[in-house]
Amino acid sequence: MPTVLPSDEPLPPEQSHVDGLSTWLIVLIAILILLILLLIIAIRLYISTPRYAARRARDARDKLMAYYRAILTVLEMQGQVPTSGETPAAFASRLMADKLAAPSFAAFTEAVIKSRYAGLEVSPDMCLLGASAYSDAVKALRLSERIRWYRRRIRAGMGSVKHIP
Repeated sequence: MPTVLPSDEPLPPEQSHVDGLSTWLIVLIAILILLILLLIIAIRLYISTPRYAARRARDARDKLMAYYRAILTVLEMQGQVPTSGETPAAFASRLMADKLAAPSFAAFTEAVIKSRYAGLEVSPDMCLLGASAYSDAVKALRLSERIRWYRRRIRAGMGSVKHIP
């Protein structure tokens, strides 16, 4: 059996300095892309809140409708949408009778009806009631509904206040 004698030539390095640098560069670019994606998602979630829409609203009535639209979107994630021709009052009554909405939703719907159909002036308390009803509706979402709700907000926002039944 032949024996191998040690030679004086150095062994080639396992990984050169340039390969290590390019690996780190790829990792840093991937992290940067991930951070940019997360920033875009965070911005989309922020601008799809009724609070953001209310701050950008022209007047108090639009603020109120921003909260109502957001609540309707949350309820939609639970499979609850107004039927064709159903008034907001009838929709709220149906949800309350079936125990599918918090009492704050019924009270807020009453404020929306007074503002939208009776022409009453919107008070700051009405907007606070909207924020409370929105918070209650979000808290009632199950995990799967909440995930769908976040996906929808990222993709399409909370919905248009111009398309409220």
